[in-house]
Amino acid sequence: MTAGRESAHGLRQIKGMKPAIDDLRRLAPDLQPELLCEHLDRLDDNYFQTFTPQQTMAHLRKLTALSHDHPMEVIFAPAADGGQACTILAFDYSSVFSLITGLLSSTGFNILSGEIFTSKRTDTSRRIIIDHFVGRLAPGTDAAAWSQELQRHLRELLPLLESGQSANAVRARHLVNEMVAARLADLQQDDLPVLYPVHIEAAPLAGYTRLLVLSQDTPAFLYAMSSALALQGISIERVRIRTAAGRITDEIDVLDRQGRPLTDPDKLDQLKFSVLLTKQFTYFLTHAPDPYTALCRFEQMVENIIQAPRQGEWLALLSRPDALQELARLLGASDFIWEDFIRLQYETLLPILQPHLNGQNLAHSHEEQADRLRTLLNRTNDPDEQCRLLNDFKDRELFLLDMDHILDPRTEVRAFAEALTKLAELVITTAADIVFQRLTARYGQPRTVAGLPLSWAIFGLGKFGGAAMGYASDIELLLIYSDNGRTDGREPISNAEFFNEMARGLTESVRAKREGIFHIDLRLRPYGNSGPLACSLESFCRYYAPDGPAHAYERLALVRMRAVTGDSSLGARGERLRDEFIYAGQSIDLAALQTLRRRQFEEKTARGQTTQNAKFSPGALVDLEYDVQILQVMHAAGTPGLRTPRIHQALAALADLGVLTPAESRELAGAYYFLRRLINGLRMLRGSARDLNLPPAGSPEFAHLARRMGYRRGGPLEPEQQLRVEFATQTAIVRAFVENHFGRAALPGPPDGNLADLALSESMPENVRDRI
Repeated sequence: MTAGRESAHGLRQIKGMKPAIDDLRRLAPDLQPELLCEHLDRLDDNYFQTFTPQQTMAHLRKLTALSHDHPMEVIFAPAADGGQACTILAFDYSSVFSLITGLLSSTGFNILSGEIFTSKRTDTSRRIIIDHFVGRLAPGTDAAAWSQELQRHLRELLPLLESGQSANAVRARHLVNEMVAARLADLQQDDLPVLYPVHIEAAPLAGYTRLLVLSQDTPAFLYAMSSALALQGISIERVRIRTAAGRITDEIDVLDRQGRPLTDPDKLDQLKFSVLLTKQFTYFLTHAPDPYTALCRFEQMVENIIQAPRQGEWLALLSRPDALQELARLLGASDFIWEDFIRLQYETLLPILQPHLNGQNLAHSHEEQADRLRTLLNRTNDPDEQCRLLNDFKDRELFLLDMDHILDPRTEVRAFAEALTKLAELVITTAADIVFQRLTARYGQPRTVAGLPLSWAIFGLGKFGGAAMGYASDIELLLIYSDNGRTDGREPISNAEFFNEMARGLTESVRAKREGIFHIDLRLRPYGNSGPLACSLESFCRYYAPDGPAHAYERLALVRMRAVTGDSSLGARGERLRDEFIYAGQSIDLAALQTLRRRQFEEKTARGQTTQNAKFSPGALVDLEYDVQILQVMHAAGTPGLRTPRIHQALAALADLGVLTPAESRELAGAYYFLRRLINGLRMLRGSARDLNLPPAGSPEFAHLARRMGYRRGGPLEPEQQLRVEFATQTAIVRAFVENHFGRAALPGPPDGNLADLALSESMPENVRDRI
């Protein structure tokens, strides 16, 4: 890619004569003379040089029909050599040329030449555009069908711009960008686009700045270039397009945001640099989960890169197709990663992306993480500063893990979960040591009533205990101490108070950057929010004993209880007690669990979307997790291999025992990791751990979700269609599993199903079967 300095080479102004008013009146005696005069005044000589008086009058008749409710007209005509001419007449809007060229490209129209005009600004009338294109349709395209399709899209988009609402303007740009990205995917298939050089010159012209752009003709070239200008706030006043032998020569007359020519040489260089990078980046939008968001974020990055001393390094990196492809994935994937990292620290992408492009992971190994954190904390003895360093370290390592996952969304979910869990273990262990040391410095060491040293341990529960953490997972903990007593310091307090302070200190020391992202959750402790933050071993035993007050759901949650840090002997003792409480005999009330499951379903799923929640819909994650854990409790009395918090190990052990068939075990593992991947995608889409309802089918959000999960364009099914099919299939597999082992009554909600249920279900109600 090269950007030439200003030069007069190849820049020229076409001069022509406006027709006489009397000539126009003879052609259109029915039109008011004032309209004819206004038309002559609003458009420059180039317009009248390009079109005949007859064409001019045809345009004017169309323009008089424009209104708020009818903001555009289109004229179609055959062109030479079997081509097609298209003239779009409309009110002028910001970015309208970019949207029009995007529509033309996405509908298969290859622009060979064009003349684009914008009327002068006046105090009495709105500005209008007359965009005339000549080109060829994709082979096999019916011209009449294409013209109807183009008009349909224009009737959808231009009213959004006419509304004057910024949200509608963004929606219009989203729609066009999606269409362009889909078209590029159809053309590119699995091949990376080739980056052709682009040569840009800029020179002053009477009232404007003229850009001369020379390049190879490539799909969506005009859309890419005009998008770059629009994102820079540049107003396109006139364009002249010429294509010959696969080479483009475009003359573009532009003004800045204030309607003035661009004259500052530095600003012109920045503009050329922006156009170069954005034009190249556009070809990779097909790899972005959200193409328009990726394009806007890229332009924001470019604004910063332009000012960077390492501009040359960026240009070298972004000349690589693989780098642009990965950047498209990153910028269109996660609001959290953009807002909290890339937008504020864009310069870190240069050293970060380089190893990935060389085939290396961005995230550090667990051993490297431990070494790096130890080195960081050795800088200071101040607990508050150590907590700050710990959180900075946590956020940075999370960022790198998330980046790896985004760059390769088909990475095995279990590997991602294990890496997140190990990071959480390191963070919790370190934070617990910092908090414990801070408390003992003030209160002394906790001791038993007899004055002996006391032990404590932290146990993981939920996703943390099951080594199954995902994007935006919280960290569910239980802090247990061995004995009652008091501390031995100058300010002695009871052990209950000490470990309550320790649990509270943990929640304050590990700060969640966003809701749910590595947020410490203590709600699974005995008595929940009504109980103390930490519990004694005696209290733990009383609560979960066979005659204790623990609910069936709380007992089932102990399946995932796992010692994480603290005294290893107390950790092992806690796990042995867990085994006694839940695996020795029938300790789970199935009826109570089914009642809870129905209540969850009613509370957590949105009305009208009862089969579209990744966690709580029938056959979704909760049904799979609960019922696998129930089978563990039912069969683990004589099978130690079933006493595991990791679901993949439990599924394998259930198959070894004959409770599941090998095929059923494999299918359930596949369904589990699909649902986990889906939940990761939803949380990445929304930046929240709470809303797990799938977006409406056919919505842009649903398409973005599918691409975040790694579904690719270019096949027989669009990514969102692939996701719908897989969601229907995998949830049907889970429903069949629940039905086979616990009966259809164990599934919440009214009887429902899909085609996959027909093949898998053995006892589907006849009315449901008939409906499907």
